[in-house]
Amino acid sequence: MSKQEAVITYNPLLASQPEQMVATFTHELAHYLTATASEPPPGGWESSRNGYLSEAEHAYALAIFLGLKKIPIANALKYLKPSIKSMLKKAAKEIRQEEVLDELYEIRFQAKNSGK
Repeated sequence: MSKQEAVITYNPLLASQPEQMVATFTHELAHYLTATASEPPPGGWESSRNGYLSEAEHAYALAIFLGLKKIPIANALKYLKPSIKSMLKKAAKEIRQEEVLDELYEIRFQAKNSGK
């Protein structure tokens, strides 16, 4: 396996459950990316419990995703339990105040211009 490859194993029975299969691939790819990242994640938060994120960290990551994709947080709120709804709203507000999305867009722009 080269440095650019990730081997992800899964249960073939998941083929009949596409949402679960995508979730499994996403989860395993996230493990690979965090293990091979050259820099710590934004905000310096760390994962615990053997690489799993807390609910607050999931909410923060979801807020970043929604912001980058320009998806209103209201679209996600209806699917979350009340405690996570509150965390997502707080994370979205913090991301706006700290201009996190602007910084992330700048990284993407720099990467495109540098040929990465």
